[in-house]
Amino acid sequence: MPQWPHEYTVRRWRPELDHQFAAMVAFIRAEGVVKPWPRDAQIPRYHHSYLALDGWEYWTMGEPVAATILINRARVE
Repeated sequence: MPQWPHEYTVRRWRPELDHQFAAMVAFIRAEGVVKPWPRDAQIPRYHHSYLALDGWEYWTMGEPVAATILINRARVE
């Protein structure tokens, strides 16, 4: 998505870190701020929790923690 540059990690890439992955997803959801996306849309398609940390913004796609398969991140502008 060149118009929305971001990075992601996939849960199955590091099964030995599953506990930390789930904890990060829960942290994003608990401490993040719900924002619409796309942000400039008249009717946004999604509303996800976004967590800003160290110049990055992290989010997931909203599935239950156990079913979440990836964590996204993008540089905060």
